[in-house]
Amino acid sequence: MLTKIIIVGLAASLGAVFRYALIELIGNKWGWKDFPLATVVINVSGAFILGLLAGHLPTASLSYLIGSGVMGGYTTFSTYMNETVRLQFRSYSLSMLYFFGTSILGIAAALVGMAL
Repeated sequence: MLTKIIIVGLAASLGAVFRYALIELIGNKWGWKDFPLATVVINVSGAFILGLLAGHLPTASLSYLIGSGVMGGYTTFSTYMNETVRLQFRSYSLSMLYFFGTSILGIAAALVGMAL
């Protein structure tokens, strides 16, 4: 059990590094600091990848490694919620667009991933 915990933790750190790289790329290179586009891209792509892998992974161990590990570290529900609340202070409409848009795109991405 401890071995699985360590492996999932290492895999999650890899996912967190991917997330950080995308935040830096989108936030700094493309100048999207006023809207949390990076979080949208991360969570929607994470939903797609996890949907794609769901049911296709040959072992439960691989599912833990990639699903709970890499994708768990890559996607970020807490940041999504925090950014939704922070956006409400600037624009309620924008915060609702962000919240519902990300949710709908995430569900659609997971469905498409599962269908492939």
